[in-house]
Amino acid sequence: MLTAAPLGAFLGMVAPAGRKPSLAGAFGWGVLLGMVIEGLQTFLASGISQGSSILARGLGMALGLAIHRFFRKEWLIEYRAQSKIVALSALPLYLVLLLAMTGLFTSNLESGWSALAKLQQVRFLPFYYHYFTSETQAM
Repeated sequence: MLTAAPLGAFLGMVAPAGRKPSLAGAFGWGVLLGMVIEGLQTFLASGISQGSSILARGLGMALGLAIHRFFRKEWLIEYRAQSKIVALSALPLYLVLLLAMTGLFTSNLESGWSALAKLQQVRFLPFYYHYFTSETQAM
């Protein structure tokens, strides 16, 4: 839902002044987008299509449009200094969580020769892994 929400806000931004899109319309556009994406998943080697993600994209688009409607743009100017402080103070927590999610705190470091041997097996051609393996393995 959170990945489709910016598209709902974008829908609210590009709408003509006299024709504001409805939440149901945004939901419909999100469902249509979800159906297209899930339909294209069938062409991938690891393509797994899920009906719940179609619904999630529709809800995300509607959520993004709702947030866009109620968000005051002047708020960004009024609280600019406080926003910077909050963002900078959250950065260390974000980095620690990111390192924890990648397994840095629970894994052991490998020796230098082992790391170099693995590095020699990596292909540095653009999109090499996206072409020869599934999307999940490439990421």
